[in-house]
Amino acid sequence: MNKVTQARDAIPATTADIAAIRQQAAELISVEQRCEDLKRELDTADKRRKKLVHEILPEMMGSAQVTSIGVGNVVVSIEPEVKAKLPVDPKRRDEVVRWLDDHGHGGIVDRELQVNMPDATTESMVVAAVDELANKIGVRLDPKIVPTVNYQTYLATMRQLLRDDVPDLPLEMLGVHILRMAVVERPDKDSYKQRALARVAIPDSDVGVGGKPPQTARRNRRASSKG
Repeated sequence: MNKVTQARDAIPATTADIAAIRQQAAELISVEQRCEDLKRELDTADKRRKKLVHEILPEMMGSAQVTSIGVGNVVVSIEPEVKAKLPVDPKRRDEVVRWLDDHGHGGIVDRELQVNMPDATTESMVVAAVDELANKIGVRLDPKIVPTVNYQTYLATMRQLLRDDVPDLPLEMLGVHILRMAVVERPDKDSYKQRALARVAIPDSDVGVGGKPPQTARRNRRASSKG
């Protein structure tokens, strides 16, 4: 379809103008199609990457008791992947909050006050008398404290606790799960070869299976970095 539409009362476009515009329009159509194709290709590649990172390589390397493998000048290794989320259940959440308070991490907990206001009049009274006690305005407000922790803050705290080898860490109660994932390490640092050569194959039970991060691997890396 080669129809050309112009604004009413417009000066008719020349044949050269139409040809140039049609060329650019054709390029736009081609570029948009290419973008759509690349998006589909990227989506397919990303799904495959995630399967390799989280399923295929951890399972294969774990079964073979291999913690790292070189591919050309790149190393693919198995590292612990920590996931942590504050429990949704109120009782379990309160238990976690008490644990955080008791172990010096209460500062990451945000405590929100929820107040039940039955109507707009009550809301206006509360806003006007925010510093007054509930009994002074004569309405039952049923205040409720809801503890929350920012997801990234909670995850970072749990990761730090694991790095610090905190004894008897109640992982299940804290909602912490340690999985295994394949990590690609490219030669972008001077210590790359030393770190790659220093890796020691360790049993699968030491690669994050059963809850704790790989203690043996960590000790080996510390020793190699000191040397």
